[in-house]
Amino acid sequence: MNEDFIEGALYENLDDMKNELLGFIVYYNEHRPHSAINNLTPMKKAKHVTNYVTSTAMTRHFLFSVIARNEFCGVFGVINGDNN
Repeated sequence: MNEDFIEGALYENLDDMKNELLGFIVYYNEHRPHSAINNLTPMKKAKHVTNYVTSTAMTRHFLFSVIARNEFCGVFGVINGDNN
């Protein structure tokens, strides 16, 4: 746990502490840049990774479907208009 949250903190009750902790987690993940991930927030880094994985998966799916279609057509002689 980060010293910013713990050091010198006093809470009225458990609910107060939970609310402060939730606020700190939101700040830490959505607003505070992290030098280990090129000064992005963890939320922005997750979006970059998700976009990359999604686009890569879609590209692979498209390429595999084209390859599979061509192999299927080649097996059954329907490439280049040969529909016999």
